Amino acid sequence: MKWGTLEGAGIDRSALVTLHLKNVTLRQALDHILDDAGGGTVAMAHVIDGGAIVVTTEEDTSRSTKTVAYDVRDLINPEPGKSRQDSVDRLVKVIETVAVPQSWTDNGGTVGTISELNGKLVIQQTSTGHEKVAELLKLLKDERPAANTADLITQGGASPLAAVVGGPRGGGRGRFGDEGGPPPTLVGAAGQPQFATPRTVVSDEQIETANRAAIQLLHKKIPEAKFDNVPLTDVFDFCRDVSSANLFANWSTLEAAGIDKNSPVILHLKDATLETVLTATLRQLKAQHALAMVIDQGVITITTQFDLPGYLVTKTYDVTDLIRADSDITSLVTVMQSLTMTQEGGISVQSFGTKLIITAVPNSHEQVEKLLTDLRNKPTTQPAPILPKTAGGRGRFGEE
Repeated sequence: MKWGTLEGAGIDRSALVTLHLKNVTLRQALDHILDDAGGGTVAMAHVIDGGAIVVTTEEDTSRSTKTVAYDVRDLINPEPGKSRQDSVDRLVKVIETVAVPQSWTDNGGTVGTISELNGKLVIQQTSTGHEKVAELLKLLKDERPAANTADLITQGGASPLAAVVGGPRGGGRGRFGDEGGPPPTLVGAAGQPQFATPRTVVSDEQIETANRAAIQLLHKKIPEAKFDNVPLTDVFDFCRDVSSANLFANWSTLEAAGIDKNSPVILHLKDATLETVLTATLRQLKAQHALAMVIDQGVITITTQFDLPGYLVTKTYDVTDLIRADSDITSLVTVMQSLTMTQEGGISVQSFGTKLIITAVPNSHEQVEKLLTDLRNKPTTQPAPILPKTAGGRGRFGEE
């Protein structure tokens, strides 16, 4: 613990942390603990240095950089009519858009630089930044077909669910890390704007299994949920106990949005799913910002829409089988942007070779996967009108 740095940023070593999780990784536990301890005003981080886990601030991690050369000769494949430099520039743009985008000097940051020499990218970044770059390059080099579970890196972990409920829905949208500008801000306890801090991990079968289990628990029926002016924190405890789910309320963010732990909840439901009970509960709360429920590495997390950039998911989709002409990949990008552009939390869609690289909240990825399945059943890459979203936030593509 770098207490000198942490206390200088306003972190009290006696700060109280509320957390109830089971069977999670140390990394997940640390992420949630530091979120809570940061109080919505200080972005805390943990990094590995000399074999030790060091807890400090995000700002402190940006002061230490190193230079690493990455062999990307297998990714420099000029497209017809394009030069080798065009291919290099495209790869650099993908990296600077997806991997800690706010840190690169080309994006207005202060630490990240990239240059290419003889098929190697020479990158100066923080340790955290290099971790993200390595994860992304691994995805781009992976040639497994998209018919299987899509390979991904996740900011907050992969999940097919991100339901936004209550509060205003206008504003706060735009692409994260590209032309749309910075992520939405949330207001900390001191009233100062604070960017939601992206967390990025590599998804693996363990994380996917945890996410699927969390989805099943959300669909679990609760015989009866009867709350008569029950404090909100007790409602969450009840949901956690009857479902055995890992349920995390990001209180620092919720309290900054005006949500009190003791807000009274009145609700009478029978044979309703856990998801229905939680959604109905959140709809009762009067928040300054829309509240959100998202799965984070198997943990059902309650937060706000302004915190969603911390849970964006970046996936690569191999669409080689859908490419019939040079213009098809551009059409696919247009379709995906149209499909998900109204989703909360931001969206970025771009292509690299015959792969789509999509950064969005998890329910947008669910739409993407269903759309790609439909396109493979009825192949076409021409944009079709996107019908209005249903109550569940899903639209239909290409139907009569």
